[in-house]
Amino acid sequence: MRAGEADHALQLCWQLADRGHEVDVLTTKGCLNPEGANFRVHAIMPSWTWSDLPKFMRFLARCSPDSVILMYIGFIWNDHPMMTFAPTFSKRILPSVPFITQFENAEGASAHDTSPIIRYVRNAIAFCVGAKRADYRFGTLPSDNDRLIVLSSTHLAQLAKFAPGLERKSVLIPPPPLMRINPDDGGLL
Repeated sequence: MRAGEADHALQLCWQLADRGHEVDVLTTKGCLNPEGANFRVHAIMPSWTWSDLPKFMRFLARCSPDSVILMYIGFIWNDHPMMTFAPTFSKRILPSVPFITQFENAEGASAHDTSPIIRYVRNAIAFCVGAKRADYRFGTLPSDNDRLIVLSSTHLAQLAKFAPGLERKSVLIPPPPLMRINPDDGGLL
């Protein structure tokens, strides 16, 4: 994806793998394995919607990670609420595995513009996990994560509104200067 968040995820994967960690990346179908990658890329997810939830759960069970890191900003997930419940789904399969979300911004899923079926499933899942744990735009990302990474104190202040005690499990790590100029169209994109 042509977005700074995608480059940020790529750099994080390289750094973790360079430090000797086994890294498996779950991504969208059609994504290419980066040249020279020292980690495994699983480009198997069709669209990150409710219908893809079983595939997401099977991947977690099969991969059996030591931890899960989600890079989150609503638009990357097409503003679909499925990934806003990822920590809850992960804990169902891997209860002792830490789930960490890095918020690239304090932008949740804009589910108001989605179909009634998407909203119905979102509301049903929120009801099942408990209304106090589920925010309309952020699902259970603020409540069910073991740790949160934010890139600015402004993001932390915005997210803290959604879950009491969120600051205690959050860490502020400002982003490094890792943006590369896109060579397409002379870097204008």
